[in-house]
Amino acid sequence: DPRKRRCGAAVATVWWRAQSGQWKQGAMKVRPLAGPLQSVPRAEALALAMALEGSSGALLFVTDHQALLRAWPWRSRKTTGGPNEDLWHRIRQALQSRGEGTVELEWTPSHAELEAERLATPRGRFLAAGNAVGGRGQSSSGGGPA
Repeated sequence: DPRKRRCGAAVATVWWRAQSGQWKQGAMKVRPLAGPLQSVPRAEALALAMALEGSSGALLFVTDHQALLRAWPWRSRKTTGGPNEDLWHRIRQALQSRGEGTVELEWTPSHAELEAERLATPRGRFLAAGNAVGGRGQSSSGGGPA
């Protein structure tokens, strides 16, 4: 029932700590999606806006939402008047104010267990760490953040 649907967003920083040989989690933000429009695409756009607003320099934003990846190249650059334009406007403002540094988006399977061969690579361990952080955010918020 769409009237009962509630969505949220979670964003976490994850980095490699060479001394311990482990991925570490930094700051984590979890936010409910405000208002009556509750959808996964809105929640994913909110998460991207939160990440952009809370960071500077180079950013790799890893998401499991393919529609966000497809929309990123064109919606991040110009007003389209399409769905969730309010959040895309917020994303564009954050991009303008954050200064130098590249912003890249990358896809990963959603909260999936990564197969053993992927865990053997640094990239696979990075994605597994991100999925673990996302899983913790999902269970601690009492619902499923995007």
